[in-house]
Formats: sequence, structure tokens, C-alpha cells
Amino acid sequence: MLTKAGLNAEAYFITSDKLKMVTKIKAHFVENLPVNSKITIMEDLMIKENDNVVVNGNVFKISQKIITKHPVKKTFVSCEYRLTLLDQLRKLPKFQEIIANQ
Repeated sequence: MLTKAGLNAEAYFITSDKLKMVTKIKAHFVENLPVNSKITIMEDLMIKENDNVVVNGNVFKISQKIITKHPVKKTFVSCEYRLTLLDQLRKLPKFQEIIANQ
């Protein structure tokens, strides 16, 4: 089970709507392959599939959202996102500008 001590990265979640809401949060990040990375956070955000995440200088697109609930209490425990690599942050000036304004 994930604990707050296991949070190893700072992530910027960027919504894909017109307002471009950005949420900065501590998360547990595991970078395996460009198509199989995952990030887990301890709170439920209004982030959906096809939104973007900036972690460790890379920009990812969310391909799947998995919500974990307590087996007995049925309360929220964590939220895991499966990620697909888009490119490095330095190669995407649009995302650099969004992050710099935060």
C-alpha cells in the first residue's frame, strides 16, 4: 500500500480543456517504458484520460485512470494513472510556458 513517505516526484497535472488548469502535487512515479509508466497520487483530482502530466522533465499523456478504494470501507485510497510519453519538456515550449506561469 502506498504511503506519503513513498512519494518521490513532483507532478504537474494539466487539463486538456480551454482553461488549462494546472495542479502541482507530490506523487509516486514509476518510469518503466515510454508506453508503460505510471504515477500514483493520494487524492482524487478532476483529471481524466488524454490530459497531460509533466514529471521529471518529461511530458506524458494519461492513457488510463484507475481508482483504488478500501476493500471494506469502500472509501477512496489512491488514484493511479497509466502514462504514455509525449516528449521531453524542453522540446515542447507550450508546456514550458504553462509550467513557468505556476
